[in-house]
Amino acid sequence: IPGDPTQPSTYIYEYDDSVVEIGTTYVYTARAVINTDGIDYESYYDKTGKTIICLATPTLISAEGSSTGIRIEWGACAGCSSYNVYRKLYGETSWHRIGNTTKTAYKDTSVPAGKEYVYTVRAVKGSSLSGWDDNGISSIRLAVPTLTKAANTVVSSGAAASITNTNCVKITWKEVAGAESYSVWKKISGGKWTWIGETADTYFEDDGSASDLTMGKTYIYTVRAIRSGASLENVASGGLSGDALSGFNSSGKSTKYVPAPDTISASTSDDGTYTVIEWAEVTGATSYNVYRKLPGGKWQTLKSGTTKLTFNDKTAVAGTTYWYTVRANYKGSLSGWDNNETVVYNR
Repeated sequence: IPGDPTQPSTYIYEYDDSVVEIGTTYVYTARAVINTDGIDYESYYDKTGKTIICLATPTLISAEGSSTGIRIEWGACAGCSSYNVYRKLYGETSWHRIGNTTKTAYKDTSVPAGKEYVYTVRAVKGSSLSGWDDNGISSIRLAVPTLTKAANTVVSSGAAASITNTNCVKITWKEVAGAESYSVWKKISGGKWTWIGETADTYFEDDGSASDLTMGKTYIYTVRAIRSGASLENVASGGLSGDALSGFNSSGKSTKYVPAPDTISASTSDDGTYTVIEWAEVTGATSYNVYRKLPGGKWQTLKSGTTKLTFNDKTAVAGTTYWYTVRANYKGSLSGWDNNETVVYNR
């Protein structure tokens, strides 16, 4: 409203021209019009006008996260000279320009790991910009898996009447956002990393089938995350590119491999006053620890550091059911134990 001090002195008007052709240069100007007594009077106009090239909006193709960043790819736009790349944290509304390139791909190496980011692209020609895909395309830069533990364990399989126990080293780690699976690697001190398997879980049980396990030898483990959508061919055979994998903890997690006793038995002493626990020798073991628990209870240590292959439990209460298990010890490193089908004995 002219003359109204509460209104802005300058007004900005917009007009959307939808009848245009991609790749064509257009020049625009405007004239003010006022109607007096039914007659339109037009103002002068800017004869130079504003020039703009009608550029196609780039078609986003892919966004792939790796340990080194996120790579965005899009289709080429005719007539443009370069492209502006924008990103925002998932859930945000404002786009932030992060770069310009003459190629149809861009690697964002400054993006933080572990969070989902959304990307979009605008074609550029001089001062002209195309539109953009406001939905964008998203991905996550893969973080290096955080290793939590490597320890000897016993894995039980089969029905109750015919359970098979397998000695393993179990490696665990924290979940990595954006990862579909994980590749697991092993080495000895001073050796080279050897791929031993892939898993979608956040743990892996090394039974020695891919790479031997030797009593008393120290093994070091590490893990690499594999991004979602990557081809799940074996990493060891070169089936995955470096961009499909996260980095890894080069120090790894280590443990000394010690197998558990193969067999454990429990019986009543000849005079019927105590329980006798016996187990098979583990070659190379320096001692053994003996444990007992009530059904549904927690394991309690009965004896640590025994060098014998038998133990007399003289604290067992007659008429009570107990579970027994034994762990081998090698220079301070303990084997796993049979936690699912240990010896059950009721004296």
